Amino acid sequence: MVLHVRRDATAGRRLVEIAVLERGTDGCVRAATVWHADHGFGSGAKVLDQFIADRSGR
Repeated sequence: MVLHVRRDATAGRRLVEIAVLERGTDGCVRAATVWHADHGFGSGAKVLDQFIADRSGR
């Protein structure tokens, strides 16, 4: 999982994105957005949900 933190205008930090890493069929790894502060949920949300379900016995 990747957490993207950005500094704002007041030099404070805020979480702007959560992503999961996925390996493509070509073997390359990419970050798929789970959640973004400006855009909401992305394609990585399903991946994270499945990951949690697999490990919680749901």
